[in-house]
Amino acid sequence: MSPDTPSPESPSPGSPSPVADDRVAVPRQRVATRKSRLTPAPLSLPDAPDAPDSTGPADVPKPSGAAPPRRVRILVAEDDEVNMRALVGILEKWGHAATGAENGLEALGHAARSPFDLILMDVQMPVMDGVEATRRIRSGEAGGVDPHIPIVAMTAYAMSGDREAFLAAGMDDYLAKPMDVSSLRRVISRALGRDDICPGSARSDCARVE
Repeated sequence: MSPDTPSPESPSPGSPSPVADDRVAVPRQRVATRKSRLTPAPLSLPDAPDAPDSTGPADVPKPSGAAPPRRVRILVAEDDEVNMRALVGILEKWGHAATGAENGLEALGHAARSPFDLILMDVQMPVMDGVEATRRIRSGEAGGVDPHIPIVAMTAYAMSGDREAFLAAGMDDYLAKPMDVSSLRRVISRALGRDDICPGSARSDCARVE
């Protein structure tokens, strides 16, 4: 090699070096390759299928004491068919489930076959009166009937001391007939131990009764 011929390691001033270009280009290709591999990673979202679970609890309604109460199952023991149908109709309009019975014995049969939350018990009925039916329930003689079920006495012959006598017989409260819907709702509310007895399905009809 002649002295005038530039060596590959000593490029002439001002002329580009092929080797230098290759050394610069290679790192750029590697950086670009790394970027192309890393850029899509955040878009893969491996945890995305679990994302709905993080918001799930927010969509579950929380229990609230202000929620409308459930419907009540009420047994109406009344020998007067007109009165019985009227009571059942009012209770159903309020959104409750009401069943009628024409005497105390029939009422015991209904209560033994199906659970009820409350019994409206007429005092004077044929076959078996309300006082005897109540006595059998409280003593446990009425098999299958909850002995602690609330029972409200109903009578058309309201006299002084009747309420005390009915309570002594095991009844929880007393309604005089003819009754008005306001008294009916107050007594049911008192017997069930809660202020609001209007289910959400019938609040417009029930809540306006004062």
